Amino acid sequence: MSGSLELAQARLQARHGLRPSAAAWSALHAAVAMPALLEAARTSAFRPWTAGLESAGSPSEIERVLRERLRARIDEVAGWMPEDWRDAVVWTAKLLDFPGQPHTADARAQWLEEFRALWPSCAGADREAMEELVRFLQSHVATFAKVAPDDAWPRRLALQARLQWLFRKHALTPAAAFAHLAIVALDLERLRAEIVAHEGLARRLRTDRS
Repeated sequence: MSGSLELAQARLQARHGLRPSAAAWSALHAAVAMPALLEAARTSAFRPWTAGLESAGSPSEIERVLRERLRARIDEVAGWMPEDWRDAVVWTAKLLDFPGQPHTADARAQWLEEFRALWPSCAGADREAMEELVRFLQSHVATFAKVAPDDAWPRRLALQARLQWLFRKHALTPAAAFAHLAIVALDLERLRAEIVAHEGLARRLRTDRS
């Protein structure tokens, strides 16, 4: 059954409204141990992302699980979109296979070329919205590699704020779906960092006690 941008937007807005609040993030960050963190997650908007993470004992396993959750969201969003945009949405999952090192620039350029090739014929507001989103993300990737570690978190917050603005600005265009997925990816990146930090603290405490 072919989707529509109107239906997709309604579902995107619903999912967007279920994102963790600032208070939920604060409660997660304030957890003093992994069990407390996972309990805070189970009773908040993090629950769909963290279910089953109790058995993920290493950072790499945590990352694998969270990436699979993001792949599932990508597939879900693709299913909401008009049929001629679904391949482009699914293609975004390829970015999860890229490491973050600068030497992947050629691979990212090839990914973008193929991504654009998957866009159906579109003009006017739809294409302008997609191009604006692409330009913004390209600019962010180009500059983020040069950012000092102390500036990384403020830059991510600025990135998320801009993506949310683009999500609202380009409602009822295909770009809203891609902005939403970028926001979800940032949320999961932040969640992974919180979990890994707490797991690292737990390991240090166990070592100190032994």
